[in-house]
Amino acid sequence: MVVWRLDRLCRNAAELLKLAEDFYKLGVHLVCLKEGFDISTASGRLVFGILAVIAQYERESIIQRTKAGLEATVITVSVSVGPL
Repeated sequence: MVVWRLDRLCRNAAELLKLAEDFYKLGVHLVCLKEGFDISTASGRLVFGILAVIAQYERESIIQRTKAGLEATVITVSVSVGPL
């Protein structure tokens, strides 16, 4: 299976690792074009595990920043307009 980026495949590291394990058992090779690895090798599986955790961190960081931005906007609007 070929994917562009890991974060397009699953939403968290646990799902990615489970999927990789299932692929490995079935003899399916997972190749990631953007990160440039293949889980059919030991080093590819190592890189996959590390990048899976980083992908989850990036996703959670984006969610946190989005929530903080929305909260800041609500506070700014409330202060400038008054209580809603």
